[in-house]
Amino acid sequence: MESLNSELRMDGLQNTVHTTCVYPALIATRQQFMDMLDKLKYCTKTVRRFLKRFYVFTPEQVANQVVQGVLINKREVFVPNIMALFSKQFECLPASLRHLLVSCVMRGKIPKLTARNEGPRQP
Repeated sequence: MESLNSELRMDGLQNTVHTTCVYPALIATRQQFMDMLDKLKYCTKTVRRFLKRFYVFTPEQVANQVVQGVLINKREVFVPNIMALFSKQFECLPASLRHLLVSCVMRGKIPKLTARNEGPRQP
């Protein structure tokens, strides 16, 4: 998005064309997705209930926040707003740590980060 904004600025269109980047969290658009949340094996029932209650939004809720952001020319719209804080902190991490965190979330397991202990070394 920054590249597009830079191009618009260089062409003198920064006051004519406005862009908004949207970062939605979980949107309840498919029953399969909601069923998947119920089957998460790493989450307790309480955590799943919390996620569904506070971080799963209806399409209408997301659309309302996006439209409000577009109307006031916000550059970024996060749904929920607390995601902005996490996103900015995530961007400050070293690239290797960001990649590790993303791969852990995608695979659902934490890799072993220590070397294997293969017994005492012989001189």
